[in-house]
Amino acid sequence: MNFVGIDLHKHYSQFVVLDQNGKVVTQAKLPTEREAVSKFLSGLKGPAKAAVEATRNWYWFYDLVESLTEEAELVCPSKMRVIAESTVKTDRIDARVIAELLRVNYLPTCYVPPQEVRQVRELLRERAFVVRLRTMVKNRIHGLLDKLGVEHPFDNLFTGRGLQFLKSLELEGVYQLELEECLGMVEKLDEMEKKSNQLIRQLARDSEECRLLMTIPGIGYHNALLIIAEIGDINRFATAEKYASYCGLVPTVHISERTVHYGHLTPKGNPWLRWVYVEAAHLARRKSTRLANLYSRVAAKKGAQKAIGAVARELAVISFAVLRDRTEFKDRRW
Repeated sequence: MNFVGIDLHKHYSQFVVLDQNGKVVTQAKLPTEREAVSKFLSGLKGPAKAAVEATRNWYWFYDLVESLTEEAELVCPSKMRVIAESTVKTDRIDARVIAELLRVNYLPTCYVPPQEVRQVRELLRERAFVVRLRTMVKNRIHGLLDKLGVEHPFDNLFTGRGLQFLKSLELEGVYQLELEECLGMVEKLDEMEKKSNQLIRQLARDSEECRLLMTIPGIGYHNALLIIAEIGDINRFATAEKYASYCGLVPTVHISERTVHYGHLTPKGNPWLRWVYVEAAHLARRKSTRLANLYSRVAAKKGAQKAIGAVARELAVISFAVLRDRTEFKDRRW
């Protein structure tokens, strides 16, 4: 068996191949192109296992490597930095370390979602990008009006009457051009979000798992589909606690002898799942008796912010049970 470690970069990638005894069979620096990678991997004598670090461009590269080897692994970059940290660091050393850890079965790997799940993730993340971009443009319009001292009676400038007011404004010189361009961008981004929402809603309706998640207070079709896409397969989590940790909804813990200190939510974990559960928590605490009681208890002792975090974590635990048991949420204790 050949063990192939790959240090992936945009233009060139380093390959190191080890045999079962850890001896270097071959190594090469190749263009990160399909033809060059295919030729190198196809030319190896005997079967091969390969590992590549998860970088921005891993999708197509991993799929290609997987099709040309017996087995392919995706490496977790953050854990690799801890294991492979050294004074001398080069692409060749990184590739060698990946190959060596693969050989001894000590490689920190990532979950690789199927192609269809990746596409749903891309759809949801693109919608989030559009919404974020639209918010930036709206803030720019608010800043422009403040800069010129333009007053208005609207709480929300971007409703029907507010937009009519904005379009009726006649500002001086370049300010008018800026306003018109920003309004055009808001209109275009609204259209883009509407198209994404139509597809997201249809995908959620066609999913039994989404239907189950939508029985949980605070989780609508968009949130449900995002949770399903980010999880991939709920069975890869052994317990609800491990799932909550994956969502980044557990506190940091510092233990020294007899002293135990619980801090803020861990910065690690899936940022999309943490965001969606925290957002859902604000609505869920008003719709569920169980979650309202939890919020009140924690808020009385530790404040509103930690109470929202507690509700978000409970939503993650509930989601795990709903998906694992394939049952609807009932507003009572499990």
